[in-house]
Amino acid sequence: MPFDIALAAAALAAATQGVTLFDKIADQVVRFKTKRPLAGEPPQHRMTIEESDGELVSKVHGHEVERITARDLVHLDADVLRHIKVYEESMQNNYTLWEKVYPQLPLSPPMERARLELQLAQVTDAIGADLKHILDFLEDAGLGLDDHYRYARDLLAPTTD
Repeated sequence: MPFDIALAAAALAAATQGVTLFDKIADQVVRFKTKRPLAGEPPQHRMTIEESDGELVSKVHGHEVERITARDLVHLDADVLRHIKVYEESMQNNYTLWEKVYPQLPLSPPMERARLELQLAQVTDAIGADLKHILDFLEDAGLGLDDHYRYARDLLAPTTD
């Protein structure tokens, strides 16, 4: 089957959107998972991944570091390209839940807080699974990830007891 450039472009857009959603709540998620105040680089100094002219662009300190085009994905299977949209949509759903529940934590009485924390733990597990797939896809596409994304992927990885 010939390479579908439109499918590859859609996969890049979905991956970019998924990472962008995570970036919006990354600090909150890390604080929630670690139960500690944040340490490390402020958000403005981290790698960002964004879309520009239908291409995926990674930036550090606001300067372009790498650019991935749809043509760069020619080595990836069409099923992989299609499935990235599923992960992005799942991240969107979980992002919406996070936005609604997380702000309620400090205002809630202890029993309600425990219920909300359990709900947020489930949301972060789902976000972590989706983020892992999206970041793995980006690495397979040739993008080098910085410590910020690798740390998030490791922190949100499901634990086995």
